Amino acid sequence: MSINVEYVRLAKRFANFKDIDSLNGAIRAHLYNKKHLLTPSAVAVFKLLARYGAKYCGCAFLKIDNIAELTGYSRRTVCRALKLLEDLKMVLRRHMMRPVSGGNGANLYVIQKYRKDADVTPEEAPRTEPEKLQETSSEPDKPGAETEIIQSSINKRVLKRIGSVYDNFKSVVYSYIPEKKLLYRLYGVYLHQTRYLKNAYSEQELLDTAIYALRTAFNRYKKGGLRNLPGYFNGVLSKCLDRLYYSYLNEAEYHQYA
Repeated sequence: MSINVEYVRLAKRFANFKDIDSLNGAIRAHLYNKKHLLTPSAVAVFKLLARYGAKYCGCAFLKIDNIAELTGYSRRTVCRALKLLEDLKMVLRRHMMRPVSGGNGANLYVIQKYRKDADVTPEEAPRTEPEKLQETSSEPDKPGAETEIIQSSINKRVLKRIGSVYDNFKSVVYSYIPEKKLLYRLYGVYLHQTRYLKNAYSEQELLDTAIYALRTAFNRYKKGGLRNLPGYFNGVLSKCLDRLYYSYLNEAEYHQYA
């Protein structure tokens, strides 16, 4: 069974939404009605889960370490944010096991329906002191069932496509600054940001978004005063991916009512 098929099966089992429209409505309602209770990190984590859950009706498959990498917050801060989202009944976390190799897989985060009667007042807001949450894995990441599936499916055509993505990325970077070390750092940011989005969007959509973010970052760099170009690119790319997600929602709404 491929990873994509497994995710679809789990999404059908646990998802609270039948379509992207109802999911989008719940996301907006949660953010609007509970914004006075949310920390900036909780908002960032919730938006990330919403982005990754767009493909699977509100189900996002992520590890805490990956959330930390993609949001730029520490692992401890992410744990606090997730605890707050769970306490506010915005997200439900389910621990998943690898069906073949065993052990903990990526957690399944299920976005919950918004219910007005479940809202809490500021006085009732849950405390967000750090708690010791269960680790997704007690050992460093190892090639599990998912990795084995990916590796076994790689063929020459896939490798050629990956090379094409890198070559396009490289050509844009080198058109501004032909420096290999900088290229590697920027491409590393791209890989981290899009690692779990390849099932949700086409490779070309992700590449186009990254190229736009690259040009934006380099144009800002040319004006001077920017010390950390890869860090700035990381922030721009994150915002661009958010826009890609919301454009996906708007397109889905258009087709539904057309």
